[in-house]
Order: sequence, then structure tokens, then C-alpha cells
Amino acid sequence: MKTIWLFIIILIVVVVIVITAPPINTNKPKTLHLTSSAFIHNSLIPVKYTCDGVNFSPPLSISGVPTNAKSLVLIMDDPDSPTGTWDHWIIFNLPTNTTELKEGLPPPGVLGQGTTQEMNYQGPCPGSGQHRYFFKLYALVGFLTICLRLLQRERANGRCITHGMRS
Repeated sequence: MKTIWLFIIILIVVVVIVITAPPINTNKPKTLHLTSSAFIHNSLIPVKYTCDGVNFSPPLSISGVPTNAKSLVLIMDDPDSPTGTWDHWIIFNLPTNTTELKEGLPPPGVLGQGTTQEMNYQGPCPGSGQHRYFFKLYALVGFLTICLRLLQRERANGRCITHGMRS
């Protein structure tokens, strides 16, 4: 008889815990997607978007922005520069409803200062050899007011929800 009462009490406790427990979040964060109609992943960037061409920024498409993101950051860099990673293009506080950056047009958001101290797109222009260029997109839970060079080096100090990359 004591075993039955003990079983009933344990069953009631388990039911109460299950009923009052917060729901398990099974929602995985969305995956940011960054694509370009001008070139494919891991291919050469067309001359048009380099210093040997008209040096236009390439068209980019954005999708998969998490619903809890407040802003986006886009960084284009060259990790193969002999002087260290070279920042070609930095845009921060991009609106989260941005779905495209049009070719050669000023983007929404705030332009950050790249390695050349310019605050606009600086296309690939390697002095020698072949370099790799990465377009990195970050979704943040807030807006940036700090130096963008710090963001790139410190990955937004934990304020980054997710990121996508296009090389």
C-alpha cells in the first residue's frame, strides 16, 4: 500500500513539473544566406568589381535574417594581404529587412572605415598573386556604436546571433 501511495505522489510531482516547465525551444536560428548574381561561391570576382574595372560594389542578396535580429553588418575582407587582413567594405546597422544591395549603389546602413581609411567599397586590387575575398554577413541583437574594426576582431562581443559568409 505504501508503494502505491509513493508511486502516486511521484507521478503527481512529475506531472506538475511537466505542466509548469517552460516549453523547450526547438526553433533553430535561421541560417543567413548571402549570394551574388555577379559571381558564384569560391570563384573569381569579375573585373568589373575590382580596381582594374569600374570598381562597383557587386549586387548581393540577403535572406534568412533571424526575427530577433535588430541590425546587420557586412564586411568584405582579404585575409591574404601581406600586411594582415585587409578590409575592403564595411557596412553596419543595415536594416534587417534589407534583401538586396544593388550593384554600385550606396547601401542602406552606415559605411565603416576600411583599411585604406575610405568609407566606401574598395574592390579587389592585390599587389601581387591571387587573393581570396570574403563577404561576411552578421545578424546582431542590437545596433553598433563601436568601431567596426573591433567588431571584426572580436566578433561583436557575443552580440552576434548568427552569420553567413560568401567567398
